[in-house]
Amino acid sequence: MKHLSIILLTLLLFSACKKEPQNPEEEIPRGDATALKNGDSWSAVTWSKLSYLDPSTFGLLIENYTVEGYRRGSLHFRRIPYENGTFFFNIYDFVSPSASDTVQTCTFDTLLDDGDVAGDTYQLVRDSAAWLTVRIKDTSTGDIEGEFSAEFVKWLYMGEEYDPASPDTIIFTNGTYHARVQK
Repeated sequence: MKHLSIILLTLLLFSACKKEPQNPEEEIPRGDATALKNGDSWSAVTWSKLSYLDPSTFGLLIENYTVEGYRRGSLHFRRIPYENGTFFFNIYDFVSPSASDTVQTCTFDTLLDDGDVAGDTYQLVRDSAAWLTVRIKDTSTGDIEGEFSAEFVKWLYMGEEYDPASPDTIIFTNGTYHARVQK
């Protein structure tokens, strides 16, 4: 009888913890982006959110997926002023990330396997002109659009390379995006 009570209690606990499946596509507004990546066509989806550190700025995440739905590349612009204009970016400080909390930065990461295994990280090429334009289309919804361009070099932490198939440099040109900034 004691074992039966434990089994029933365990089943009750597990059934109470069951969560309904959620569809993240319905919860997070997505946009789209296209560019030439090292001269080849590249398409991606976008997510954007106001910064909790400074709500007058936002981050823009542009991610590329395979046909099967596996994430392969993640381009992240940080600390963009939420206003119309053209903005230039600084090299992200991987050694001391908190130093990058107050400056506009941009990074690119490759992803491996089923999209959740980190590949290589890229930082902006020194003295390159990485830029992004912002045009606010609708302040009530947060809809924005613009263009971008950036040149990256592989950042080898302690000389380690995680994705030998990825190139040493990645150059994005002719980039365009549409996004909705979540407030």
